[in-house]
Amino acid sequence: MGLKSKDVEEVWAELNMEPAPAVGPCVHYITACPGTVTCIYGMQDALGLAGELEKRHLGRHELASKLKISVSGCPFNCCKAWLRDFGAFGKKRGWTVVIGGRAGAKPRIGDKLAENVSPDEVMALAEKTIKVYAELGEKGERLGTAIQRLGFEEFQRRILG
Repeated sequence: MGLKSKDVEEVWAELNMEPAPAVGPCVHYITACPGTVTCIYGMQDALGLAGELEKRHLGRHELASKLKISVSGCPFNCCKAWLRDFGAFGKKRGWTVVIGGRAGAKPRIGDKLAENVSPDEVMALAEKTIKVYAELGEKGERLGTAIQRLGFEEFQRRILG
């Protein structure tokens, strides 16, 4: 907030980061809470997992529409994993993964894809989810809408199968 457009490139340089895409049919952003870093409720390393997801997926452009990812370190879900296209939230025994959520004018609670999975399994599920969405999503269709159109069981079978 408050950043002037003429200063954006300088800020990216100061952060030593590449500019991230913000529009179009790609992975738009990955949000994360502090997780175990500073939160007393954190059960899993949300920042670490989000960083890995960002490295692998941010800006991918083979999708039908935008895709948002969220990672929360505990079931309180400060980053609203249930309301993102791909979400993960920590519990004592691992991560719960949900897909197909969205906020906005037509909100949708995501569908639970897996529970008690490792960070590596979350990464694999994200990769498979994005691949299946790229194959089955229709132009302009968000992941949740594609899941509603084809059925969650079909998406789940393709991702987990």
